[in-house]
Amino acid sequence: QGDSGGLDALAQPVAVRVEEEGLVLAESTRRDLEILLARCRQREGLAGTLGVAVASRYGAGVRALFLGPSGTGKTLGASWLAGRLALPLYRVDLASVVSKYIGETEKNLAELLARAEAAEVVLFFDEADSLFGKRTEVNHSNDRFANAQTNYLLQRIESYEGIVILASNSRSRFDPAFSRRIDLVIEFPAPGPDERRRLWEAHLGRGHSLSPRDINRLAAHCDLAGGNVRNVVLAAAVLAAEAGRPLGWTELLRGLSLECRKLGLPMPSGLEPEPPLPSSAASKRKKMNSHSGIPTPGRAFRLSSEREGPGRALERPTPTFPSPERKALFATPARGHTAKSNRSLGCIQAP
Repeated sequence: QGDSGGLDALAQPVAVRVEEEGLVLAESTRRDLEILLARCRQREGLAGTLGVAVASRYGAGVRALFLGPSGTGKTLGASWLAGRLALPLYRVDLASVVSKYIGETEKNLAELLARAEAAEVVLFFDEADSLFGKRTEVNHSNDRFANAQTNYLLQRIESYEGIVILASNSRSRFDPAFSRRIDLVIEFPAPGPDERRRLWEAHLGRGHSLSPRDINRLAAHCDLAGGNVRNVVLAAAVLAAEAGRPLGWTELLRGLSLECRKLGLPMPSGLEPEPPLPSSAASKRKKMNSHSGIPTPGRAFRLSSEREGPGRALERPTPTFPSPERKALFATPARGHTAKSNRSLGCIQAP
């Protein structure tokens, strides 16, 4: 690493080492980062192999713009690039660079870029649209000075001989002339289900009690970026450590609830704990009761309300499980029997 040369007064060193498995990105973003890495490695001797139209105006500086929502890996991408180049990464402190006094911002930026060139570092402008925003129509004297500041920044960033990365949430906030001065624009989209699953796995590590199915449920239902996943896992790890047990589903749901509340989002559906399955004994008993066919006590027999005709006895219905003896007992009496014999057979004389 080179000497910072007083760069610490205007920028902050980012001492983050990013492993390959820790950088979870879409395949297209990963390919673009590889192209940017190759461009940075070949920047010194590239002009000697090209025509005079390129060589006459070629500069060794590399300028890249990272675009994407917050938490999608722009800072991690810059750290990964600096690590592969074996160069220190410095994040620009906008509070130290931007000044309300006329001309002070340009002066501070000129000093920053000169020190960064001498120190051979990768310079990272986060929220760069606040510096390189669109020029406006001149309606007041302040507009004139703001446009002059933007003009200077565009010219100075084009002549910069080092590696500079600018990050923003939106391309539309930049001045149209800014795009021509950028070598590569890399999109950092919100992660899809597959990237979210790898994000959860990369953040959770091995000290948890979640099943692969639990992680798949998180990836499917939680539309969160990597920065938010990190916050959820950290909160859940704290709760699990306080309880003295491995990080589990309960702690993760509580951490997720805290993060959703912070973002002003509802809790994702489909993540409620699944009810336990019934025991085999209870299931077997339920199945037996539903198919037993055992008659309810007191309701096995009933009297019919229909009349068979004048002077005829009303019959009781055949029981649910009749035996031959019961059939004979409740059979219809033969013609010619007396009322007394009918009563002895258990029949009821019609009125």
